[in-house]
Amino acid sequence: TADTTGASGAGKISADITATNWADASGGITTSAASVDAKIDITSLPVALVDAFTGGAIKDESGKPVALSGAIGPAINAQVNAKGTLKDATASVNIAADRLSVNGDVRVADNIATTPGGLTISAKGAAISALVPALKSATSANPQAKIDALPDTTIKVSDLRIALPSGGKPMNLGGAAATLSIDTTQMSGSASLGEGQAMQPMTIAPMRITIATQDLSKDVRVTGGTSATLGGRQAV
Repeated sequence: TADTTGASGAGKISADITATNWADASGGITTSAASVDAKIDITSLPVALVDAFTGGAIKDESGKPVALSGAIGPAINAQVNAKGTLKDATASVNIAADRLSVNGDVRVADNIATTPGGLTISAKGAAISALVPALKSATSANPQAKIDALPDTTIKVSDLRIALPSGGKPMNLGGAAATLSIDTTQMSGSASLGEGQAMQPMTIAPMRITIATQDLSKDVRVTGGTSATLGGRQAV
């Protein structure tokens, strides 16, 4: 068991980890039979600390590092419960920041990853804009259509089944399956019907998009839709 609190009192990490069957009667290490039960609780961890370790892995349009603390919020809370062996383990995850959250569970058995209870990722538009600079650029590149801000988005992952790479081999997507349900909030902006014409107020209704595949190497089905208004009139 470990419990660590920052000198300022802001940020706490506690861990309770129990390992069994990690050695045989003669004292030899038996990693294949070892079982681990781990509970990790993170409270108010400064995201700036994560920034310090990641070293600016995400860059903006100009090549400058994106500060995660500015993208998702100043602090993060998380609970992780993991239990099992190298051959069969399950982890439940609950991560929350001001503008990003992840919760659900993942199981890895015989090198196959699944999501028994599903996995939900929710992000505010401001977080998406900062973390995916290319998307922000794409929505502002057209002079005849402007989006005020990217929408808040929730992605639900279910029916996931994917083989993890092993033995130094690259990931093989053959047989990979998943269903993604993507929901967005309403978007607003302005658009013009043609060059030289005045910009008019535009709204795009909340969208729901479903992406499903039973074998990613063969086919993917995408369904969904939305509606839009331009200048107060139905456009789509």
